[in-house]
Amino acid sequence: MSLFPFMRSELGEIKPITTYKEYEFDFGNNTLTGKILEGKAALKMWIYKALLTSRYTYPIYSWDYGQDLDELIGQGYEINLINDTLHISFTAERIFGEVTINV
Repeated sequence: MSLFPFMRSELGEIKPITTYKEYEFDFGNNTLTGKILEGKAALKMWIYKALLTSRYTYPIYSWDYGQDLDELIGQGYEINLINDTLHISFTAERIFGEVTINV
């Protein structure tokens, strides 16, 4: 018997599912709120942060994190341009379900 009842050794190994956790950020005031989000809310916050972070710019992030939106300038994609504001919507599918993002 295992010391930890939620883990089995060898065959039939069961590990608990790790939920996403992320610090909440108030984009209007550019400050952290001190609240820790979990699950879909944390995933949504992570996606917003990744979309606002240029890839390869900050050494604190791996090269797998961030966006390369400058490469998309001049490309034709299904987006909405209203006045001077660009609106993009997409759905991220994860193990916790779908998360719809409107940026």
